Amino acid sequence: MRAKPSGLLLLPFVAALALGGAAGARAGDEATLAALEPSDTDAASQPTQEEVLRAALWSEARHLRGSLREAVAGAIARAEREHGIPALLILAIIKEESGFDPAAQSLYGALGLMQLRPFVARDYAARRGIAWRGDRTLLDPERNILLATGYLGELLVRFGSLDLALAAYNKGPECVKRQLRAGPEGPTPEFVSTVLTRYEHYSARFAGF
Repeated sequence: MRAKPSGLLLLPFVAALALGGAAGARAGDEATLAALEPSDTDAASQPTQEEVLRAALWSEARHLRGSLREAVAGAIARAEREHGIPALLILAIIKEESGFDPAAQSLYGALGLMQLRPFVARDYAARRGIAWRGDRTLLDPERNILLATGYLGELLVRFGSLDLALAAYNKGPECVKRQLRAGPEGPTPEFVSTVLTRYEHYSARFAGF
């Protein structure tokens, strides 16, 4: 497994993506500088993060009733604020894990939108003082998202790499630690590659819908 950066090396609470200015603009060249300044019209035409999230959800999860889709959007937006995980990355994980089926259950017992295993969720909830009402807690889409993204945020801190955190989310932290001890190089797990590819696709597709 490669411990390479993904172009998006994320740490919870710190998700700063900076867009640089135009190189080579001369301070005295007012015409060039003016051309580089975004106009009010351009700024107004850019969709907000909330609009991008809702457009992506409408496209990918239109089978969900409107109120549920809104609840999911709210939980994803909250997770982005609290854990520094981009909303479209969360969408990519949900798409891969459950296909936006809140009642999804895997052969390994993982439940809900983000396919979190109950013992993992229960442990995270206990450490964070979050109410746990049994396995059915994970069938609540909002709680599922908040518990799963909180856990993923811990993995980002622990491994310091988005690739490794996603691999640990999918296969478990101990599996990733064993693979790292065997050597840092190796193929990128299919789950990681698929999620990151879909995230890039969503970012390009919905950036200026």
